[in-house]
Amino acid sequence: MSKAPVFSLVEQFVRFALAKSKEDDQEAHAALAKELGLSSKLFQFNPELHQAMNALEDRPNLSKVLDWTIRDWLRYHHIFIEQGYRHGMPKLQMKWMGHTIIKTPFDCWVYQEIIHRVQPDIVIELGVKFGGSTLYFAHLLDIMCHGEVIGVDIDLSDATDVQHPRITLMEGSSVAPEIVAQIHERAHGKRVIVIADSDHEKPHVLKELEAYHDLIPVGSYFIVEDGISDLIGWIPVPTPGAYAATKEFLKSHPEFEPDRELAEKYLITSNPDGYLLRVSK
Repeated sequence: MSKAPVFSLVEQFVRFALAKSKEDDQEAHAALAKELGLSSKLFQFNPELHQAMNALEDRPNLSKVLDWTIRDWLRYHHIFIEQGYRHGMPKLQMKWMGHTIIKTPFDCWVYQEIIHRVQPDIVIELGVKFGGSTLYFAHLLDIMCHGEVIGVDIDLSDATDVQHPRITLMEGSSVAPEIVAQIHERAHGKRVIVIADSDHEKPHVLKELEAYHDLIPVGSYFIVEDGISDLIGWIPVPTPGAYAATKEFLKSHPEFEPDRELAEKYLITSNPDGYLLRVSK
């Protein structure tokens, strides 16, 4: 019986480690990483590679993870599902209609619940990268036959193949005065959802919150992504980051509160306390 292909690179590493009698030979590791087409640094520090012996056993994948902690599960999703393209696992990378999307499946499901509930005129996505989530939002709006997506990124070169009549892409910093002004002009008087998924350092996220929170009507959301990195300390997201920024913002903005009942009902999320619901003017 052949082994499931999802752990193929991990298996190669383990066989290599066994052949070397588990010697910590960084030069040999770097050579193997090059042979496999991986980043040497990410390969060396990939925590899953050092827990991979379990993956060599010939049994269904589910049976291998029944004793995982929530932290183990989150780490697996972070490295392979959300960030597989970074860690040499592009086949595991989550995609939407063939386009890379850097999110967890649970958060994507929460997004469709929120979009259906709010019925937005505009979804503003600060941070586009590959554009998979931008296209996902556009398709959700297609289902409702209403709304548009404005995507902003400092570099749109990875999203050139993302095209849809509901999508407008703007290249530039999400906090640049000219970008902020253009978005406010387009969104004035509209029902808006804002999603912050660009630079996750605390100062930048705070600037985004202050620049766009006034666009959110009562009953809608400003969503701050990837606060989980503050809680767990994952690279490549810097800390203090999005979670710290959200906490700081809420101290002076009682008109917003984190919607845990809806956004965290599935428990697993990359955005703890990041689904900010506007509850008053």
